[in-house]
Amino acid sequence: MLSRLVEDVLNPSDLDGPENSQDQSNSRKISRRGALAGGLVAAMSAVAGAANAQSRMTPQRAPGSRPPNNNGFGGGVSGGGVSSGSAVYSGGLVSGGSGNNPAVNTQRTWQDADLKLLRRINYGPTPADVAELKAIGYTAYLEKQMNPASIEDTACEARVQQFSPYLYDTFVTLNQQPWWSITGNWNDAVIVRSIYSKRQLQQRMLEFWMDHFYVDSVKVPGPVILDYYRSISQECFGTFRELLKRSANHGAMMIYLDNLFSTATLINVNYAREILELHTVGVNGGYTEADIYQVADAFTGWSVVEDGNPNENEFVFKPSLHMPGTRTIMQKSFPQSGKAQGDAVLDWLATHPSTIKYIGNKLTRFFLGKDASPALMSKIQSAWGANGDIKAVLREILSRTEIINSVPKFKRPNHLVYGSIRQLGLNLTYISGIYSGHLVKMNMAPFKWFQPDGYPDAFEYWAGGMVRRIRFVQEINSNSGLIQLMDVSAMLSMDDAARVTEINSRLFLGELPVTDQVWIRRYLKGKSGHEAMRSAISLAMAGSSYQWY
Repeated sequence: MLSRLVEDVLNPSDLDGPENSQDQSNSRKISRRGALAGGLVAAMSAVAGAANAQSRMTPQRAPGSRPPNNNGFGGGVSGGGVSSGSAVYSGGLVSGGSGNNPAVNTQRTWQDADLKLLRRINYGPTPADVAELKAIGYTAYLEKQMNPASIEDTACEARVQQFSPYLYDTFVTLNQQPWWSITGNWNDAVIVRSIYSKRQLQQRMLEFWMDHFYVDSVKVPGPVILDYYRSISQECFGTFRELLKRSANHGAMMIYLDNLFSTATLINVNYAREILELHTVGVNGGYTEADIYQVADAFTGWSVVEDGNPNENEFVFKPSLHMPGTRTIMQKSFPQSGKAQGDAVLDWLATHPSTIKYIGNKLTRFFLGKDASPALMSKIQSAWGANGDIKAVLREILSRTEIINSVPKFKRPNHLVYGSIRQLGLNLTYISGIYSGHLVKMNMAPFKWFQPDGYPDAFEYWAGGMVRRIRFVQEINSNSGLIQLMDVSAMLSMDDAARVTEINSRLFLGELPVTDQVWIRRYLKGKSGHEAMRSAISLAMAGSSYQWY
């Protein structure tokens, strides 16, 4: 859809006709300049409007209800199908019908298995990433990414230290800093690492877990969120049991889901409800409303240090606030006393069959764009082990066979922003501008979602923001002051075919659909100068193919 709209804007009907007419030449220049200045935005607006119109065809959600958090196509994909009413993409990678016969055209997708892996575990694969993977092979590359400590990343960490000087301070020291400065530290650390780190799979996994064990910065103080971010990031490839415990034993979660107010005399069920629905067994995991209250009883007394202390808001268990007695949760008895009771509940939930299925399927949708097949789910269950071995599970989900059969996913705003800057090789000079100027306006700033389920991973939720996307693309290819612009000098001496090849290699790993290459080359015809080269890059990034990975 987008490629057709853009092509219509960029290509007057006589584009392939005689070029010796001055009037025709001027007409073409005006049309193209207009496209880049405003017409392309209009095209994107049309796409957004179409997506919104189609979204209205889907079942309406109740006010305040959580948007569906599915595979990125706006409907439940199983074996490559898209549910009725999901948005349709044509002219690029994914196409399909609507109504009673929706489909994903699996013949229009990224083909190379190595490159598909890169796209899934990397925000914006670069030629250097491709070269490394091809040199050491699929399996070795995946293993290396799952062991981030083995990857030399000092250049990135130097950037992090520059923009996030408090990142490694103790919790007590963090509490002594101004709130606004701590906020900037975690935002900048997320942005810098997502763009510049060589440990890209770690950043993708951190994105997944921070959404899964979500807390927001409106309710949770800055020092607590920064420490929570550090704690979760250290266990991205460890075990699910440890991640679950880190989340539960942290002030950020106790504050965010109000468990600090849950006592023997006044029960608050917010954390209990979400630990079942979102963190472990899932909404269809077999629990009842009565089970939620039993879980809430088990976690009474899990709280935070009071205000005024040097380590205020740090997690603490308060025995006097705990409700004594045996808990029975989904027919399982927990006779332990004190904090040990909550710990026992966490241990049990971490390996519950419903938890394995829920987390395994959620990870599969995150990386493959569809639900886990019965065969894959069986492998995930076997790989889970006694503690929820995250690396073992990822080896199954990211195996060559599964990656080959994965379907394209729509980039969430953060994915588009981080990946674009990374692939263009840009040097950020003003990170706050990326944060407030783009991530905030695209409604995906770190820790700013308004519900505990984390940011949606759904096409239908993000498809309406296309105009913001094109504005971002235009800004990072213009003199915005946020970045040092990409050096396009080498492209000036190339012919148009070589320029398209350069764009294809840098942004699409050599797999840009031929139809999209044609309209980029049409734009370049007769063009010269740095501005024209950057405009061509913007045009490629505005195309529908770049919105999917």
